[in-house]
Amino acid sequence: MNATPSKLKAFAELGRISNMPTCLTNVMVGCSIDTVGETLDWNRTLLVTLAVALLYTGGMAMNDVFDEGVDRRERPERPIPSGRISRSSAIVFMVLCLIAGLMILGWFGGPTLYLGLLLLGLITCYNAIHKQVSGSFVLMGACRATVYAVAASTVMWPPVWWFVIGFGVTIFIYTSMITIIARSENQKHLGRQRGLAWVMPLLFIPPLILPSYLNS
Repeated sequence: MNATPSKLKAFAELGRISNMPTCLTNVMVGCSIDTVGETLDWNRTLLVTLAVALLYTGGMAMNDVFDEGVDRRERPERPIPSGRISRSSAIVFMVLCLIAGLMILGWFGGPTLYLGLLLLGLITCYNAIHKQVSGSFVLMGACRATVYAVAASTVMWPPVWWFVIGFGVTIFIYTSMITIIARSENQKHLGRQRGLAWVMPLLFIPPLILPSYLNS
């Protein structure tokens, strides 16, 4: 009787839905920085937000598929190792989300689709190597930076590259630092990275100054 709600909860956990808002705010910023004072087109913004949400969800499902072996040892409560979702079901869910996200981006035109494919490539590379390569945190940062470019490309092409690059570099560094701190916390080495937490607020200064500088 409770099978359907339980299954939905398992898929929501697989896609890490609770963490999605942090990614979707990147979409909103990406669309906003390219309006250059014009009114934001909410229809296009909501559509690209849905597309990125699907890519995010598919990417998170992909992460669990790649990490199944590790999760069986370290996180047996995750949806796949716990048996709440089969590996094959997770793969189908992942593929459907990713294809749907790319199809929506394709509606905006070639440049947006190509940036979406780049984002998918970065997501796949990160999921494939993040357990083996310590420097893979840069791929996570690159994913978030690319979201800005994807969102901005739906507003106008070419986008205002100064804005996109300025905000993209900031979120790249910020996300990379967050990933390093999260890994250190998991490995009980947080004290070594505590200084990063003090530096991170400074990263928001350049994006605040950049528009005024470029308009002067």
